[in-house]
This record gives sequence, C-alpha cells and structure tokens, in this order.
Amino acid sequence: MICDCLENIRSPDYSLYAPRQEPPAGTLLSQEESPILFHPIKIRSLNIHNRILVSPMCQYSAENGHMTDWHLVHYGSFAIQGPGLTMLECTSVTAAGRTNVGDSGLWVDSQIAPLKRIADFFHSQNQKLGIQLSHAGRKSSCLAPWMKLLTSAPVEAGGWPDQVIGPSNEPWNEDMAVPREMTIQDIQETTEAFARAAKRAIQASM
Repeated sequence: MICDCLENIRSPDYSLYAPRQEPPAGTLLSQEESPILFHPIKIRSLNIHNRILVSPMCQYSAENGHMTDWHLVHYGSFAIQGPGLTMLECTSVTAAGRTNVGDSGLWVDSQIAPLKRIADFFHSQNQKLGIQLSHAGRKSSCLAPWMKLLTSAPVEAGGWPDQVIGPSNEPWNEDMAVPREMTIQDIQETTEAFARAAKRAIQASM
C-alpha cells in the first residue's frame, strides 16, 4: 500500500511531490440536498467536477509577454482550492495586440515554457485550466490601469502607439492612440496569429 502511494505521488513531467488528488479538490462527494453549483457538468467532451469558474484576471505582470513566478503563484493558489475551471488572463496573440506592456502573450515559442509550468501544476492537482487568447485592437498600447485607466502609453513608457490597429481609424477615446484601419492582409495575419497562439497553448498543456 505504501509503495503504491509512493509510485503515484510524483506528478508526471513536473518536479513536485504532492498527495494524489483523486478525486480533485472541490469534488462533491454526495449530490443529496446539495446546491447545483457543486454538481459536475459536461461541456462537449470536457468533464468539470463543479460549476465554479475562476474568470480571467489580467495581472499586467508579464515580462515581454512571458508569464513569471507571479503568475505561477497567483494561479496556483486557485488550483489547490478546487474550482471546476480556471481561465488564464487575456494572452495576446501578437506583441502589438497587447493591452499594455505587462500583458502575457503567446506570439513566440519561448512563451510556451512559462505557461507550461502553470499548466503542469494544475495537472498535478488534477484541475482544469483554460486560456483567453486576445488582441486588444484599438485598446492596445495602454498604460497600466493603476497608472491611468484607458490612456495611451507613449513610447517612452514602453508603449507602441504607432502600431495600434483596429476596424477603423476611430480611437477608443480621446486619450487613446489613433489606430490604423486594418487591411485585408492585417485581418489575415491576425487570424493566423490566433491559430499559432492556440497551437502554442496546446503545446503548453501537454
């Protein structure tokens, strides 16, 4: 019995020793007279052990789009609590599509490994994890919200106001960068960027 436990105590592909999480934290042991919030639910092929969803929360703490230890600790704290599904924050598919300089991203392969650390930890806790892929459009190149909400970040503050694109050249507000109206090529490239980012997200989950 001890040997069996030790054999399964180490999570595959993750340098962590932790008790087996079976059933996952947050699993309802009896459905009798229990709120439906705690009942399992199936969405297409995804089985979720309860109906509690941790919604995306932008941390604005990435380094050139790469998630950091902050993200591992922040999201990992949810993994051990047992929500049915945790969604990672908006993760940009292009560098210029970030809301601000601190946004996470998946536009280059080097951004896969930091995301994989988080995914591996979730899997070690037998928890479900999703991601919100994004392109901020005319809201790109903002200052961080604690500096000034919905205000364009100048180049000297790390912004890229001259690279902002959108469906028209109308800015979000008078304090935001004036976007360049997207061309057909821009639309195609952005669509392809979403596809590449989705593939990187899948790689991070494996």
